[in-house]
Parts: sequence; C-alpha cells; structure tokens
Amino acid sequence: MLSLAGPLVAALAGATAVAAQTKTPAPETAPTPTTGTPVFSVLTITLQALTTKFTPPPKCMESHLSMMSPPKYEIWLNEPQPVPGETHGECYPSEFMQGYKSMANSSSSIAPFFKPLVCPEGWHTASEWPNGYIACCNSGYNLVLPTTTADPERPAYGGTCYSNFLVGQTVNVTKYGPSSMSGTGLFPATSVADQAYAHLMDGYKMDANSPSSVRYPHSGLNGGAIAGIVIGVVAALIAIALAVFLLFRRRRQLQPQAGHDHGAPAVAQSGYAPSDQTNVQKDVISPTTTAYSHDPSAGGNAQWQQPPSHELDPRARAAELESAHLQGELESNWHGHELESNYQRNH
Repeated sequence: MLSLAGPLVAALAGATAVAAQTKTPAPETAPTPTTGTPVFSVLTITLQALTTKFTPPPKCMESHLSMMSPPKYEIWLNEPQPVPGETHGECYPSEFMQGYKSMANSSSSIAPFFKPLVCPEGWHTASEWPNGYIACCNSGYNLVLPTTTADPERPAYGGTCYSNFLVGQTVNVTKYGPSSMSGTGLFPATSVADQAYAHLMDGYKMDANSPSSVRYPHSGLNGGAIAGIVIGVVAALIAIALAVFLLFRRRRQLQPQAGHDHGAPAVAQSGYAPSDQTNVQKDVISPTTTAYSHDPSAGGNAQWQQPPSHELDPRARAAELESAHLQGELESNWHGHELESNYQRNH
C-alpha cells in the first residue's frame, strides 16, 4: 500500500505558496472610518475641581474634526492629543488637560474625575444620576455608556459622546498618521452608522451639595450616625429650654408680691414710703406736738392721755421704701423726751 501523505503535504504547500503570491495587497488607506462606539481602557485617574463655567474660544464651536490613524480611522471632535507629542487643549478647561492622557495607537485615554463639575459653555448634561453624578457632552452629542463599568463611582467613565452623520453629508477632517498629521480632506458619510465621537467630562455637579442627593467617593457619615446627631441636638435644646424656664420661675417666686391697685409697687417691710411719693396721706406726731388733750396754759391738772392711733388713708397708694430714705418724718431714735410721761402742771 502506497502512502499518499508525502505527495499530499507537498501539494498543499504548493497551493499555499501560489495563493500567497496572487493575494491582492491591502489598500494603504480606508475610505470610511470604523463605525460603532470605541472601547476605552481605564488607567489611573486624577481628581480635579471645576467650579466655574469654562468658555472655550469661538473656533472650538466650528466642529473641528480629526481622523485618527489606521486601523480605526475614527473621527473625533476637538481631539486634544491626536498623536504623541502634539496637544490641542484650548477647547478644554485646564483642569481637564492636567488629568487627560491619550494612549497612542489605541482607543484608550485617561480622563480626570471632577468634584465638583460645571459643564463648560457649549456643553450639556448628557446624563445625570440620582446621587448628583453627571456626564457632560458637547452640544449636539449624545452619550453611550460603557458595556462594562470600570469604576462604580463613575458609571459614565469609559463611555463616549457621539453624533450621527447624515447619509451623503460631507465634512472636513484633519487626517493623522501614527506619529503626525498627514493632511486634510473631505469625508463623505455613506452609512447611517457613520459617526463622530467626542470626549466626555464626568463628576459631581456643582449644586449637588445635599447629603441626601450626593454621594462622594468614600464619603463620611452614614444614615444612622446622622440620625444620632440630630437626636442629640434636639435633646440638648430641650434641656436648655427647661433650665431657662425653671430659672425664670424661681426668680419670679423670689420677687415680692406686687400690690393689687393698678400694679402699684409693693410696700417695703419697714412700712415707710419714700419722701418723694405723692398722693400719700399720713398722720404723724410732730416732735413739737404734745400728746396732751388739755392746754397747759389753762391751768388745772393735765393728765396724759394715750394719743389716738392713726391709720393711713385706705385711698393712699402703697410705695416701696428705697434704701436711701430710711430717715422719715420721725427719727427712729426719737423717744419723745421733751415731756416726761409723768409730768403734771403746777398751779
């Protein structure tokens, strides 16, 4: 039995050689870019803050398109780094350029993370999450999210802003090779799948400062801790209010009771009224007035009589005696020595 392995292998090798010699060479350039959404690799990111609205120069609104090098031939709007060593950052905030890096010969880039973020002039909020996280795209561009989330805190990171060309539309593009610009030309859109891409900016929006609506990466207190703080503050306020109430009540109890006559001031314990009080009627015994009911000059025996008691007029208003008026009409040390109590007139 003859073996056919040797001749068969030789025949297959010859056919392969002929096919290799007759294969049509690949064209140097492709007429249309690859459609679909580019996939980005995620590397180390930079945290930035954009607190004011960035206004790019007018030329950035002219839709400057760059066609990247083969094999992708993707068309990008205002590409900041089309090739290594060449940077065009005038259409982006400086904070974005400080954290952006394009990966050469691949659809990869590093983009900064903003906290907070204000979409630049001519951009719009393409998507927003309940926690205040947003993604900004150029006006006229929509957002497609990545198929795989690279960072849970940045669900839009790795996505792309895109805009569809109209079939038959022709746009000006700047063409780039692997290392430098290769020229300019026209790109005719021949399919509804032809698109232009743009970089997004993502982060937490500037006005999202409510703890209930914003969750920053590795943020602080949880709901239980916040509830405990609130309860403690309320309890402290109640304790302070109760202490103030008890102190005020004690001070009122220590004050003397006021008179009932139209709010008149209370009478002091000494019973005297200040000398400057008006409308006070009182009968007092003058030091020069005796307690006799019989005139000594009329003769006869004059017996001492108990002077009548005098009460204040009930219409008189009670007044509190100030410490400066302790000396009244009668001195406190006067005992009536002008006439002895056992004095009898001699005839």
